[in-house]
Amino acid sequence: MRAKPRRCGNKVYAAAKPLQWNDTLYKAAYEHSKDMAMCCHFSHEGSGRESDWTAKAQALGRCSSFVNRIENNGYTRHRTVAENIAYGANTLKDVMQQWISSEGHCRNIMNPTFTDFGMAKAAASDGRYYWTQTFGADIP
Repeated sequence: MRAKPRRCGNKVYAAAKPLQWNDTLYKAAYEHSKDMAMCCHFSHEGSGRESDWTAKAQALGRCSSFVNRIENNGYTRHRTVAENIAYGANTLKDVMQQWISSEGHCRNIMNPTFTDFGMAKAAASDGRYYWTQTFGADIP
């Protein structure tokens, strides 16, 4: 997706370097996809239930945010982080097309500041998938 220039809404992004897979960002993405799937809860905030592991582990007293999840899973020395979520897409190709067609999600994908990513999906009881994609850039 980043290999060629793209328009995200009214902003044009130049081609950007490929993102590097990061296991820690994957863990944060998986945690959130699993929480959303278990609770049929589609939001950037965690459900606040047992499956919102970061909220429980950190005793937040509220639903977890994507920053909470990313940091709780160990990605703590970052300049910036972001998260894309999706629901219902069956394949990687479908979810990527959904995200690249959405201005905000497209901006996260094309943002040249991001160097790392993780991505996960989890199936709900109805068989539909909840997807999470997390992005980060370490402090140099």
